[in-house]
Amino acid sequence: MRVRAGLLAVVALLTVGTTGGCADGDGQPSSVPHPEPTRPALAPDRVDFNGDGVRDTVKGHPDATVEHARRAGTVTVTYGSRSWKADKDSGSAEPQQRTLREGHDGLPEQAEPNDRFGAGLLTGDLDGDGRTDLVVNAPGESWDGQQLSAGRSMILWGSRRGLSGATLVDRGSAAAYNAFAFMAIGDFNADGHPDLVSPAGAGESSGSHVRI
Repeated sequence: MRVRAGLLAVVALLTVGTTGGCADGDGQPSSVPHPEPTRPALAPDRVDFNGDGVRDTVKGHPDATVEHARRAGTVTVTYGSRSWKADKDSGSAEPQQRTLREGHDGLPEQAEPNDRFGAGLLTGDLDGDGRTDLVVNAPGESWDGQQLSAGRSMILWGSRRGLSGATLVDRGSAAAYNAFAFMAIGDFNADGHPDLVSPAGAGESSGSHVRI
Protein backbone atom coordinates (compact mmCIF):
# COMPACT_ATOMS: atom_id res chain seq x y z
CA MET A 1 0.00 0.00 0.00
CA ARG A 2 1.59 3.26 -0.99
CA VAL A 3 1.51 6.38 1.10
CA ARG A 4 -1.11 8.82 -0.16
CA ALA A 5 -1.08 11.60 2.41
CA GLY A 6 0.76 12.94 5.41
CA LEU A 7 4.38 13.89 5.89
CA LEU A 8 7.30 11.87 4.58
CA ALA A 9 10.52 13.05 6.19
CA VAL A 10 13.81 12.72 4.35
CA VAL A 11 16.12 11.24 6.97
CA ALA A 12 19.03 9.72 5.06
CA LEU A 13 21.90 11.50 3.36
CA LEU A 14 23.68 11.06 0.05
CA THR A 15 26.55 13.32 -0.94
CA VAL A 16 25.64 15.41 -3.97
CA GLY A 17 27.70 18.56 -3.41
CA THR A 18 27.22 21.72 -1.41
CA THR A 19 25.60 24.11 -3.84
CA GLY A 20 21.91 24.85 -3.58
CA GLY A 21 19.29 25.19 -6.30
CA CYS A 22 16.15 23.66 -7.67
CA ALA A 23 14.90 22.34 -11.06
CA ASP A 24 11.60 23.83 -14.65
CA GLY A 25 26.20 8.14 8.39
CA ASP A 26 25.13 4.78 7.55
CA GLY A 27 21.48 5.71 7.69
CA GLN A 28 19.21 3.92 5.27
CA PRO A 29 16.96 6.06 3.05
CA SER A 30 13.37 6.52 4.15
CA SER A 31 10.89 5.02 1.74
CA VAL A 32 7.38 5.09 0.39
CA PRO A 33 6.10 1.50 0.22
CA HIS A 34 6.60 0.31 -3.34
CA PRO A 35 3.90 -1.97 -4.84
CA GLU A 36 4.51 -4.47 -7.58
CA PRO A 37 4.00 -2.76 -10.95
CA THR A 38 0.60 -3.50 -12.45
CA ARG A 39 1.13 -1.66 -15.74
CA PRO A 40 3.98 -1.50 -18.26
CA ALA A 41 6.77 0.88 -17.27
CA LEU A 42 6.58 4.39 -18.65
CA ALA A 43 9.17 5.68 -21.06
CA PRO A 44 11.40 8.13 -19.13
CA ASP A 45 10.34 11.10 -21.26
CA ARG A 46 6.63 10.25 -21.27
CA VAL A 47 4.29 12.35 -19.11
CA ASP A 48 0.95 10.60 -18.70
CA PHE A 49 -0.67 11.26 -15.33
CA ASN A 50 -3.86 9.26 -15.99
CA GLY A 51 -2.39 6.42 -18.05
CA ASP A 52 -4.64 6.90 -21.08
CA GLY A 53 -1.74 6.75 -23.52
CA VAL A 54 -1.95 10.46 -24.46
CA ARG A 55 0.73 12.90 -23.39
CA ASP A 56 -0.14 15.37 -20.61
CA THR A 57 1.66 18.62 -19.85
CA VAL A 58 2.39 20.56 -16.67
CA LYS A 59 3.64 24.09 -16.00
CA GLY A 60 4.55 25.87 -12.79
CA HIS A 61 3.60 29.47 -11.99
CA PRO A 62 5.57 30.18 -8.80
CA ASP A 63 4.90 33.93 -8.89
CA ALA A 64 1.10 33.56 -9.16
CA THR A 65 -1.11 35.26 -6.58
CA VAL A 66 -3.55 33.00 -4.73
CA GLU A 67 -6.32 34.70 -2.75
CA HIS A 68 -4.24 37.85 -2.17
CA ALA A 69 -1.12 35.81 -1.27
CA ARG A 70 1.52 37.12 -3.66
CA ARG A 71 3.99 34.60 -5.09
CA ALA A 72 2.12 31.75 -3.42
CA GLY A 73 2.34 29.86 -6.71
CA THR A 74 0.17 27.51 -8.73
CA VAL A 75 0.67 24.59 -11.14
CA THR A 76 -1.38 24.06 -14.31
CA VAL A 77 -1.90 20.49 -15.52
CA THR A 78 -3.30 19.89 -19.01
CA TYR A 79 -4.61 16.39 -19.66
CA GLY A 80 -4.43 15.27 -23.26
CA SER A 81 -7.11 13.06 -24.76
CA ARG A 82 -7.60 11.22 -28.02
CA SER A 83 -10.72 13.23 -28.84
CA TRP A 84 -8.88 16.50 -28.23
CA LYS A 85 -5.98 15.39 -30.41
CA ALA A 86 -8.41 14.57 -33.21
CA ASP A 87 -10.40 17.81 -32.96
CA LYS A 88 -7.96 20.46 -31.77
CA ASP A 89 -7.21 21.75 -35.27
CA SER A 90 -10.88 22.48 -35.86
CA GLY A 91 -11.28 24.14 -32.46
CA SER A 92 -14.21 21.90 -31.55
CA ALA A 93 -12.60 20.52 -28.41
CA GLU A 94 -10.78 22.03 -25.45
CA PRO A 95 -8.10 20.29 -23.39
CA GLN A 96 -8.94 19.44 -19.80
CA GLN A 97 -6.99 21.72 -17.48
CA ARG A 98 -6.62 21.76 -13.73
CA THR A 99 -4.98 24.43 -11.59
CA LEU A 100 -3.30 23.08 -8.47
CA ARG A 101 -2.99 25.29 -5.39
CA GLU A 102 -1.91 24.48 -1.87
CA GLY A 103 -4.88 24.02 0.45
CA HIS A 104 -7.36 23.48 -2.41
CA ASP A 105 -8.88 20.38 -4.04
CA GLY A 106 -7.51 18.04 -1.41
CA LEU A 107 -3.92 19.34 -1.44
CA PRO A 108 -2.28 19.86 1.96
CA GLU A 109 -0.73 23.07 3.31
CA GLN A 110 -2.06 26.59 2.69
CA ALA A 111 -1.21 29.07 -0.04
CA GLU A 112 0.93 31.72 1.66
CA PRO A 113 2.97 34.66 0.38
CA ASN A 114 6.34 33.72 -1.11
CA ASP A 115 5.79 29.92 -0.94
CA ARG A 116 6.58 29.80 -4.68
CA PHE A 117 4.72 26.52 -5.14
CA GLY A 118 5.66 25.24 -8.60
CA ALA A 119 9.13 26.81 -8.67
CA GLY A 120 10.49 23.40 -9.63
CA LEU A 121 8.73 20.40 -11.20
CA LEU A 122 9.92 16.82 -11.63
CA THR A 123 8.01 13.98 -13.32
CA GLY A 124 8.49 10.23 -13.21
CA ASP A 125 6.75 6.97 -12.35
CA LEU A 126 7.72 6.83 -8.68
CA ASP A 127 5.47 3.95 -7.61
CA GLY A 128 5.72 1.69 -10.67
CA ASP A 129 2.04 1.76 -11.63
CA GLY A 130 2.67 2.92 -15.21
CA ARG A 131 1.36 6.44 -14.60
CA THR A 132 3.44 9.58 -14.18
CA ASP A 133 3.73 11.13 -10.73
CA LEU A 134 4.55 14.80 -10.15
CA VAL A 135 6.97 16.35 -7.65
CA VAL A 136 6.26 20.03 -6.95
CA ASN A 137 8.84 22.14 -5.12
CA ALA A 138 7.85 25.05 -2.89
CA PRO A 139 11.25 26.42 -1.81
CA GLY A 140 9.72 29.42 -0.04
CA GLU A 141 7.48 27.31 2.23
CA SER A 142 7.85 28.28 5.90
CA TRP A 143 7.41 25.84 8.76
CA ASP A 144 5.04 26.75 11.61
CA GLY A 145 5.49 30.43 10.81
CA GLN A 146 8.98 30.20 12.27
CA GLN A 147 11.50 28.77 9.83
CA LEU A 148 11.12 31.15 6.91
CA SER A 149 11.76 29.72 3.42
CA ALA A 150 12.82 26.35 4.84
CA GLY A 151 11.22 24.76 1.78
CA ARG A 152 9.10 21.66 1.23
CA SER A 153 8.10 19.45 -1.69
CA MET A 154 4.88 17.64 -2.54
CA ILE A 155 4.46 14.39 -4.47
CA LEU A 156 1.19 14.17 -6.42
CA TRP A 157 0.39 10.64 -7.48
CA GLY A 158 -0.83 9.66 -10.94
CA SER A 159 -4.04 7.63 -11.11
CA ARG A 160 -6.78 6.65 -13.55
CA ARG A 161 -8.49 9.96 -12.68
CA GLY A 162 -5.28 11.94 -13.08
CA LEU A 163 -3.20 13.40 -10.25
CA SER A 164 -4.78 12.34 -7.00
CA GLY A 165 -3.54 12.36 -3.41
CA ALA A 166 -0.43 14.07 -2.12
CA THR A 167 2.57 13.28 0.08
CA LEU A 168 4.62 16.06 1.70
CA VAL A 169 8.38 15.63 1.75
CA ASP A 170 10.98 17.71 3.56
CA ARG A 171 14.48 17.51 4.99
CA GLY A 172 13.20 16.25 8.35
CA SER A 173 14.45 19.29 10.24
CA ALA A 174 13.73 22.87 9.30
CA ALA A 175 16.40 25.49 8.75
CA ALA A 176 15.43 29.00 7.74
CA TYR A 177 16.26 30.06 4.19
CA ASN A 178 17.53 26.61 3.15
CA ALA A 179 14.88 26.54 0.38
CA PHE A 180 14.65 22.72 0.34
CA ALA A 181 13.77 21.36 -3.10
CA PHE A 182 14.36 18.19 -5.09
CA MET A 183 16.65 18.51 -8.11
CA ALA A 184 16.58 15.07 -9.73
CA ILE A 185 14.77 11.72 -10.04
CA GLY A 186 16.69 8.57 -10.90
CA ASP A 187 17.86 5.18 -9.68
CA PHE A 188 21.11 6.46 -8.20
CA ASN A 189 21.92 3.36 -6.16
CA ALA A 190 20.92 0.82 -8.84
CA ASP A 191 18.40 -1.00 -6.63
CA GLY A 192 15.60 -0.87 -9.19
CA HIS A 193 13.63 1.83 -7.35
CA PRO A 194 13.48 5.56 -8.19
CA ASP A 195 15.20 8.00 -5.86
CA LEU A 196 14.76 11.73 -5.24
CA VAL A 197 17.79 13.87 -4.46
CA SER A 198 18.06 17.40 -3.13
CA PRO A 199 21.13 19.65 -2.82
CA ALA A 200 22.72 20.31 0.56
CA GLY A 201 21.33 23.08 2.70
CA ALA A 202 23.24 25.73 4.57
CA GLY A 203 25.73 24.22 7.01
CA GLU A 204 25.39 20.71 5.53
CA SER A 205 28.08 18.76 3.72
CA SER A 206 25.66 16.50 1.89
CA GLY A 207 22.22 16.61 0.35
CA SER A 208 19.15 14.50 1.06
CA HIS A 209 18.11 11.26 -0.59
CA VAL A 210 14.78 9.49 -0.37
CA ARG A 211 14.06 6.03 -1.75
CA ILE A 212 10.59 5.58 -3.27
